Amino acid sequence: MRTVANQKIITINKEKCGRAKGYEYSMTNLRAETEAALRLEAGPFKLWRYLATNSDGYQFALSSKVAEEMFGIQRKQYNNGIAELLRQGYLVPVRDGSNIYNFYEVATLEYVPRKEAEPTSIADF
Repeated sequence: MRTVANQKIITINKEKCGRAKGYEYSMTNLRAETEAALRLEAGPFKLWRYLATNSDGYQFALSSKVAEEMFGIQRKQYNNGIAELLRQGYLVPVRDGSNIYNFYEVATLEYVPRKEAEPTSIADF
């Protein structure tokens, strides 16, 4: 394998996978995941990743407690992450004022870089 000075050769060593708890694998669309990684900051991307690991059509109740347990993000980071997913069009409420959302792996809104004056919390929406 030919390399250049700034490259690293990586060998992937995966854990066992299957249906047993702790051994599950998730499948995501690589293009969608790469786009989200480029568009989102770390906190919102962690939430995006968690949502994207679920099966198509799966519905569940998301809480800041689960996000904290899984990713170590605090409630404020969770709220900011949800706000960013809403702003970018990854989360879309089924109707105004609803607490029911559809998640899309690919953003439904055109990318607009965040400005300081824009909402940074779900409470701002």
